[in-house]
Amino acid sequence: MTPKGVTGPLIYVPTDAVSNFTLLQNQFAPEFGHSTGGQFNIVIDSGTNTFHGKLYEYFQNRNLNAIDQAVANATTTGKPENPRFDNNRFGGQVGGPIFKNKLFFFVNYERNPLGLATFLGQPILAPTSAGYATLSGLAGVSASNIAGLQQYAVAPTACSAADVTNAICPGTTVPVNGSNVEIGILPVIAPNYQNLNALTTSMDYVIGSKDRLSGRYIYNKWIAIDNTPNLPVFYTSLEQPYHLINISEYHTFSPTVSNVVRSPRPRSSVRAFSTSAFTAGRSKTFIEERVSGVGCRVSVN
Repeated sequence: MTPKGVTGPLIYVPTDAVSNFTLLQNQFAPEFGHSTGGQFNIVIDSGTNTFHGKLYEYFQNRNLNAIDQAVANATTTGKPENPRFDNNRFGGQVGGPIFKNKLFFFVNYERNPLGLATFLGQPILAPTSAGYATLSGLAGVSASNIAGLQQYAVAPTACSAADVTNAICPGTTVPVNGSNVEIGILPVIAPNYQNLNALTTSMDYVIGSKDRLSGRYIYNKWIAIDNTPNLPVFYTSLEQPYHLINISEYHTFSPTVSNVVRSPRPRSSVRAFSTSAFTAGRSKTFIEERVSGVGCRVSVN
């Protein structure tokens, strides 16, 4: 399923759950209309008269990957090590008959936990303990603001001469109300991960020689950390569930004329909430998108 506002799929279908797909580059039928660019038409696997299933796993991590040249160039002492990258995608599926020659089912479940490293765009500078002592003695500076900042950002040491030479720090101190406040680089060790759960199911019912009823239900749940804030204490957890239900009825009028009627119903939401000890401003955001409709297509060969 492709959203109207952006390119790319709104919901993820595992590769192992795909029976086949077609790529429509241009000049496609009106049923694919609402989005520019190419269209992927994915057909989900279905059950047969015999039971079948499989287990699969794809594993990749920082220890299996070759050392990146940029990492090697940035390592001045010791052995270079890749930043965290732990990707493990695993799943399983089963399909078969409920009633032979009549009713079939297929279920595929996949989980993909991905552990990453948090990279800062630029170093975070904060007062040292001596710098906070200087700030506390200044007139006209809010004591509550100083206490709030000191709770989350205290640099362990002042900026070194090399940090100043390399333009990482503007200096070892910064002027505040005519006084020099000692500053340093704030070390940031923060989590960063993305977890994806994907459930794909299908049900097919052969009504008769000319009619077939198909049902598809796809569920995605994407969980990640929003590490946009500079300090990890302000990170929030994002949870985005997606649902897609589709019911289709296929009817054959003759060997050259067929018809399909579809009724899709997608639903998605976004939930953001704080998982740290910082509770001020904690919020939950719900953004829902519900789209339903009925589509009909007649094919003449």
